[in-house]
Order: sequence, then structure tokens, then C-alpha cells
Amino acid sequence: QHCLASTLSAYLVDNSHDQRVLRKLVPQRSYQAIIQTQFDSRYHIPRSERAPDGLYAVMDAITVSEDPVFNVLVDQGEIEKQILVKSHSEATVYTEREYPNVRKCWLPDGSQMYTRNSAAVYRSGERHLPVLLAQDMTDQINTLKSRAEDLAREGNELRARKASIQRERDELSQKELTLTRGSRDTRKRISQLDFDISRLQSSIEERASEFDSSSWDAQIAQTREDTAEQERRKEELAKKIDDLKVTISEINDNLDSDKDLLENLGDELEDLKKNLDESSDAYRKAMASSSQGKARMEKLKAMKGDAMQALQNFEEKLQKEIESAIQLAPERIYRGQKNSSQLESDIKRLKAKLRGEQERHAGRSLLEIEKEYIEAKQRKAKNDHDLRKMDEHLRRVHTGYSARKKKYLRMRHQTKVETNVHFKYFMAKRRHMGELIFDDKGGENGEGTLRLNVAMSNHKKKDGGRYQTGEMTGLSGGERNYTTFCFMLALGESINVPVRIMDEFDVFMDAQNRRSCYETLIDVSKDMPGRQFVFVSPLELPNVQASRRVKIQKLAPPERPGVRQQYLEEFVNVST
Repeated sequence: QHCLASTLSAYLVDNSHDQRVLRKLVPQRSYQAIIQTQFDSRYHIPRSERAPDGLYAVMDAITVSEDPVFNVLVDQGEIEKQILVKSHSEATVYTEREYPNVRKCWLPDGSQMYTRNSAAVYRSGERHLPVLLAQDMTDQINTLKSRAEDLAREGNELRARKASIQRERDELSQKELTLTRGSRDTRKRISQLDFDISRLQSSIEERASEFDSSSWDAQIAQTREDTAEQERRKEELAKKIDDLKVTISEINDNLDSDKDLLENLGDELEDLKKNLDESSDAYRKAMASSSQGKARMEKLKAMKGDAMQALQNFEEKLQKEIESAIQLAPERIYRGQKNSSQLESDIKRLKAKLRGEQERHAGRSLLEIEKEYIEAKQRKAKNDHDLRKMDEHLRRVHTGYSARKKKYLRMRHQTKVETNVHFKYFMAKRRHMGELIFDDKGGENGEGTLRLNVAMSNHKKKDGGRYQTGEMTGLSGGERNYTTFCFMLALGESINVPVRIMDEFDVFMDAQNRRSCYETLIDVSKDMPGRQFVFVSPLELPNVQASRRVKIQKLAPPERPGVRQQYLEEFVNVST
């Protein structure tokens, strides 16, 4: 969103008439721009014009459904060349390496980094930016609503089941009460029968001598049978009562579990309703704070990594201190109980060591030694600080050196190309052909060689072609001088020298080459009014006329007493 900036609030139109109408209808403060574009099909972005593989571009992070909007974002925002990174170090790496098809690197807080004139530029983004790009939550809200309806339906079914179980429980409670009453009446009846039997037996025993018991035997047997029948019914009722108690206990357990389940479902249903009501606000707040949360998470991770590194360094330092302490004072290590003779020998040895240390330190006290140690430690800390600063300066120097080296290599290549082009141009003025061959056999820092490959216009083959030579010894003196002259002019053009002085360059040229060189020099100097050429020659100038741009200064010969200066022409004439 920081990357797209004002493009998000822009309007798109396909003709100028709609643009004018829209400007009249909509106040200008409600939009950033009105972009006129053709509503064509979506652009096809080839891999050669996108960010390299492995980099996450803005085009990969957003989904654009409309083709015209996508085309405008490509034209106006270059979303295929804007990449998203997670940390400042990652952005620094991509910026310093100058990846192809990478315009800017964007951080989660809206900051940006890019390269300008081979230097990294960093700009911070806005802190409080309203969230405009977000995911559609309609499907998630509909899913939560459907789940809430399912839970409500399950709650209604559980409530109906609870009511049915409650009715069955009431019916079983009524049956248990009835059976309990019947059992209580039966127990009372059995008790009464037992009491009657015991009373009859006592009466029979008292009257056994007076009455005949044969008439009571049948009644006693019948009473015993009734008693056995009542005991059997009592046991059956007790068994039924136990079964009913077990059934009631199971029903109570099921009812309690159903109650807990119903209460849990009700709580979950309420939580879902509450979450559903608060989902939109929570989503907006979460999206608004997501960028800050990510940045904070990254910061916390970095702090955690630093803390773990510091802990590891501290443990390593502690281990080193322990080893050093063991080496310095191994006698301080506890090695078990010692007897008096061992202790006395240790004391003597320590006293001897103490005297040796005092002699070694020239009788200085512990405070003086400690002060000296603290000063040495401070000097060491200062030296470490200076060393870190020097390392940082060296890193910056190395970075600057790498950048300057890249610029130097590019400049050297450009100088080669320009020198070669000018050399060909000056050679062609006399219908010659030539080429400068630069051989960097020594690498980037080593020394290389330069060869001149020329084909003169009068060196022709039988088939009409020209002989090419790379050795200057195969040329005549005039041809060699003219070739060197063209190379000097090309070299001056490539390095942009404002003032050029050539001293006695035509001394060993023949008349024809000399005339051609001067014609070339005059033409070149006239075509470059911003340059100044100075030519010094002891010979007469061939067909060179003074003008507004050409100045001829002829010096008088030097006068010496009794000696006359001889001209070069006179020397040549006398010699020939």
C-alpha cells in the first residue's frame, strides 16, 4: 500500500471527455489523480522484464481482477519491479548488489530503499496509514454463522432430550416410591406374622400338656408357607428396588453429563455469537496493527537473537575466565580434606609464592597493582573501540573502492569504444580503415596491450580487397605518421581535453601526408569551437590560410652574435 501510494485513490477513464466531466462532478480533495488509459486486455509481463526469481514483487502480493487497473499499476507503479522485503539488512543487500529490474525495496513499516548514482538511499514511510488493501472476510463470517446455527440446533435437540429424560426420571421416582411403600408394608406384615408365630409357639408349648396340638399343626404349616411366600416376595421386591436404584443412578449420571454438555454448548454458542459480533471490529483492528505486530515481532526476534548471542558470548567468556583462574590459582580448587602437615606445606608454599610476587612487583601494594590493571583494561577497551572504528572505516573504504572500481571499469570500456570510433572516423577521411584492439590480458588491475590494425587505401589485393596489418613496421613513414596522428586525435576526443598542443609532429612526413594532416586538423578544430588547438612546426604551413578561427603566429629566427640560424628547409636542400 505504501508502494502504490496515490494510485489507489485515482480514477480511471478511457477518454478525455469523461475526464473533464469527472473533474466537475467530484471535488479534487477526494482523489489523487484521474488517469486516462485504454481499457485493453491485460499486459503480458515476460520474465526478462520482471524482478529476478526468488524476489517477492508487489505484483505477486496483490490480486487485481480488472485488466485496466492491472495495466495502470504496471505503467504508473511498476509493480513488477517493486519488491517487498522483511528486514533492513535484506533491503541493503538487494540495493548494494543492484539487481536488474529492481527499482525499490519496501519494508513492512513503509520504508523504502533504492540506488541513486551508485549510492543507497533510505526513506521512512508514514506511521499511521489507514488499511485499504485487505482480504474479504465474507466467507469466514458465513462459516461462523453456519456453525452457530448448527450449535443452536444441537442445543434444542439436547434440551428436548433433557426434558424426556426428566420425565422418565420422574416416572421411575414414582415407581420407586410405590415399591418402597409396598416393601415397607410387606416388612410390617412379615414382622407381625413373626410375632404371631412366636406367640403361638409359646402358647403351644404352655398348653402342650393340656391340649392336643394336632389340630394346630395345619394352621402352623399354613402360616409357615405364608411366611416363606412373603419372604420370597420381599427378596424379589428388594432385587427390583436395587435394579431401580442402579437404573436411576445411571439416568442421573447421563442427565448430569447431558447437563454439562448442554451448558458447554450454550457457553460455546454464546462465545461464538460474541465472536461473530466482534469479528468485523477485531479484523479491522488486527489488520491495522498487523504491520506494527510484524515489525515488533521482527524486532523481538532480533532482540532474542542478540540476547542468545550475548548469553553464548558470556558463557564462553565465563569458561575462559574459569580456565584462567584454574591456571592462576589451582590451589583454590577444593580437592577434599587435608591433614595438618599438608596444610602447613601449602601455607609455606603460598608464603613463598607471595614473597616472589612481591619481589616481582617491586613491593607494590595490591591497590597499586589493581589500579595498574584497571588502567591497562581501560587502554585495552579504548584500543578495541579504535579498532572497531578502524574496521568500520575500512569497510566503508572497501565499499567505496568497489563502487569506484565498477565506475572505473565502465568508464574504461566507454573510453575504449569512443577512442575506437574516433580513430575509425579520422582514418576514413583519407579512405583508410583502422581499428584499435585493446587486450586486457592482465585482468582488471594488470597491464594490457594496445594494437593498431589498419588497412591503407593504396594497399590493395588482386581481388579488390585490402591488406590488413597489425605491425606498424609494414607501413611507410608517412603512413605510419598519419596513423599515429589519427590515434592522437582519437585519444584527445575520448578524454575530452580542452587544450591540445602538438609540437613538431610533421617533421618526418612527406608533403602529401603533411597536407592531409593539416587539412584534417583544420576541419576538426573548426567543428569543435569549444576546444583550442596549438600546433608548433619548424616548416612552412602547406596551404593554411589565417581566418577568424585560425590564427598563425610566425616567430622571427633567433639572433646570435656572428652566428646565423639555419632553417630545416635549407638543411634538407643542402643535404640533397
